[in-house]
Amino acid sequence: MKSYWFLFWAYNVIWLAIAGFMLLAFLRVRRADRRIDGLEREI
Repeated sequence: MKSYWFLFWAYNVIWLAIAGFMLLAFLRVRRADRRIDGLEREI
């Protein structure tokens, strides 16, 4: 029977990519929210 160890690593890489993308999106939204709050205070 063939070894499927590469699937384990591929699965982990995909989860890491998804987690990294979500973290990046969260940080960008938070930064944009802060900028909008700053603009609202100026008005």
